Amino acid sequence: MKLILDTCVLLWMAGNPDKLSASARKALAPNNEFYISAISAFEIAIKNKKKKLALPTDPWTWFQRVTSHFRMKEIPISARIAALAPDVDVPHGDPADRIILATAIENQLPVVSSDRLIQKCNQVEVIW
Repeated sequence: MKLILDTCVLLWMAGNPDKLSASARKALAPNNEFYISAISAFEIAIKNKKKKLALPTDPWTWFQRVTSHFRMKEIPISARIAALAPDVDVPHGDPADRIILATAIENQLPVVSSDRLIQKCNQVEVIW
């Protein structure tokens, strides 16, 4: 199965897998394919800069190592994804989450996310 991961799921996979739900852990089995939006690198770098996230290295190096370790494929933010994001049917003001959802819609991928607002999006399958 091909899946796109919310940023929190990437962080928990790498540093705190106990925070993942049983359904998420099952979906994150090594035989599945994992995708990550490029916006997740931005979110991680911002959290690190604001001291809300401590990383053992700079955010770019950390992102590369973790995505490589879990064999994740990065999906760039295309103009189409950016244009779709404002129309995602979700009660969420967070632009990064809208980009992740628009990426999921555009690529027909289920999203693994603990975010209750993301889970309300009826345009994608959300696993948690």
